[in-house]
Amino acid sequence: MKNWNGFYKNIAVMFSGNIVAHLLVVISTPVLARLFLPDEFGLYQLFLSFTSISSMVATGKYELAIIAPKYDFVAVSIAIATTVISLALSLILGVACNLCVDSVDFFKSMYFSGISFWIGSFTFVLCIYQICYMLFIRHACYKITVTANLIYSIGCVALPILAYYCSADNGLIKGMVIAKFIACLYFLYNIKKIGLKIYRHVNVNYYIRILVRYSDFFKFALPGNVLNTLSANAPAFLLNYFYGMNVTGYYSMANRCVGLPIALASKSVGDVFKQEAGKAYQLYGECYSIFSRVMIMLIKGSAVYSLVILLLAPYIFTIVLGEQWKIAGVYAQLLVLAGATGLIYSPLSSIFDLAVREYEYMILQLFSLILVVMALLCSGKFFRVEYTLFIYALAISIINIAGIIYCREISKGEKK
Repeated sequence: MKNWNGFYKNIAVMFSGNIVAHLLVVISTPVLARLFLPDEFGLYQLFLSFTSISSMVATGKYELAIIAPKYDFVAVSIAIATTVISLALSLILGVACNLCVDSVDFFKSMYFSGISFWIGSFTFVLCIYQICYMLFIRHACYKITVTANLIYSIGCVALPILAYYCSADNGLIKGMVIAKFIACLYFLYNIKKIGLKIYRHVNVNYYIRILVRYSDFFKFALPGNVLNTLSANAPAFLLNYFYGMNVTGYYSMANRCVGLPIALASKSVGDVFKQEAGKAYQLYGECYSIFSRVMIMLIKGSAVYSLVILLLAPYIFTIVLGEQWKIAGVYAQLLVLAGATGLIYSPLSSIFDLAVREYEYMILQLFSLILVVMALLCSGKFFRVEYTLFIYALAISIINIAGIIYCREISKGEKK
């Protein structure tokens, strides 16, 4: 009972802090919606989608391995090696984008001209943030991770508004990049609190051995997470291709609002579940009890979430964001299936990392990408955007439900 009390206390810490951060996003959204046009939100979504993928490639998803080792010096070594790799690949990406942004059709179609520098910069900042985040999660420093997330959320509100009144272009994007950079500085300022030490006796060969030892995260977690991110961000790219930047902007706003509960659950419940389930797996080889309790909690939250979106979304969007965003509320209703199942699956999916089942995760995400892209391509070519979004949501929900069922089996541990 004592352990469960601690578990719920940690969830309360994560939830209370993260709900404040997400409330800031909710409160600020009407302001930003009146300052920036749908086209600008569309460009913001494309930029975020692209850098989400590039940052995963840059880290090789080795940051997920930080929780796995028994000894702290191994975790620190993984963090250092990942940082060096991320820096090198981010620099290469920045130079490549600067050279190709006005000549390659892919970049020209996404209007990245003028922000190529910010692509490489944000990729590296995202890498550092994730590495630090996993280090603090490993040491159960939830208050620090919550504070960093709060700093980022405040920055994402204040800095774009400041950029708008300073007449700076691409204020949404630049504000987000600078906000994440400030959050990284906060992590680095508090790094001594987890007793981080740099072990000087190790050499390059040692880091190579560490990377080889945990190469499953690169071989399977990286492809799996890239496939997952591609599935999640495919609508932004393909909606822009079939229907234009304006529709992409409406989708971005709908996805931004619908995705808030999922992000909140992942940050609050998911991070605590990851740490507590990891302990259970190390001690007992299974975490079925904690998995079941968390799943039931998420199902109840998902039911409430679905009812609110289905009944009230267009009215809420109109009242809060303005009449011009009513269509985004309709899009939110069409996406509710994906959101409801994602609210359950997203926090629980970390069990693939805890059980080192990266290959299975990769296969699941491969099917997800194929299903999502096929659904978007076929529907985008023949149907209106409303039908396309519904078919996309249906495809995502099928994958999410399959993932939940498989995660439940993994939580039971290996049969002996």
